[in-house]
Amino acid sequence: MEFTLGALLIAFLLFLYLETKRKTARLQRLIAEEKSGIADASRMTASIGVFYPDSQTTVIIGASEEFGAFYYRMLRQSKVINRSKINLANIARVDLLINSRPHEFECDSEQATTSLRATELSGRVLSRFSPEELKTIQRAALRITFFSETGSEKNLDITALRTGDERHRFQRVQLLKNAIWWAAFLGIASRQARHLRTRLEEGAAEPE
Repeated sequence: MEFTLGALLIAFLLFLYLETKRKTARLQRLIAEEKSGIADASRMTASIGVFYPDSQTTVIIGASEEFGAFYYRMLRQSKVINRSKINLANIARVDLLINSRPHEFECDSEQATTSLRATELSGRVLSRFSPEELKTIQRAALRITFFSETGSEKNLDITALRTGDERHRFQRVQLLKNAIWWAAFLGIASRQARHLRTRLEEGAAEPE
């Protein structure tokens, strides 16, 4: 009897292990497919990031300055439930939320590209937190405020760090740095896209 119960327990644990591996492999395959889709749509010009807001949800984002586009994909329970594309010029504001509160920082950098500026800024901002302050950070997120094609204002929140999630707990610094990088990158890229659109509109309005 004990042997039978032991064998059943081992079989059950083996099933759970194999099922977890199967789901993980499927999720990784879907993530790779969505990243590839963004790369193809942007002709390999997009910066791409992956976020895990909770145990059931994965968010893939991409931004291409060349195409003026922000790409958003949401997977839940290994199924794609949202594919969106937002004009970078329609993004009005990008906030970094730390413990659910906006954390403002300067976006001044002399680096040549938006990516390099974001890298410099993320390192600079992160260095301002003491080890004690870092320990108090339980949550970090991006809040992207944008205008839809109909002109209505919308918010898109993307959780980057949640220490209640075991996957996040020991990656606090790296996940926070990643959130800062994207807040800086999208803030700079969207501002430049808005300026470009304004110049084009002003040029089109000038009399011949």
